[in-house]
Amino acid sequence: MAGPSPKRQAKRARAAATSEGVRFQSLDFGRKNWILVGAGLGCIVAGFLLLAGGEITLAPILLVAGYLGLIPWALIAKSSDAKRVEHAEEEAEVSSREER
Repeated sequence: MAGPSPKRQAKRARAAATSEGVRFQSLDFGRKNWILVGAGLGCIVAGFLLLAGGEITLAPILLVAGYLGLIPWALIAKSSDAKRVEHAEEEAEVSSREER
């Protein structure tokens, strides 16, 4: 009989660490995050292309929007997938506390 799967082991380690007060921060990128990254990169590329073409008004606006708006938003925003996982972990933690 094989031992628990690596996914299950990681989940148990995460639950044990959370119960000890240590909280792991991870980049759980979902669809929303990847769309924002793509929009940010598209905005940056368009800004550089416009800058190369001599457009000195719109290009900097696109570059600032990409670098200081969309890319950080993509890194910070929680996707709905990550929210569901976090909610399930919190429910499991609450139920394990109640069992004690």
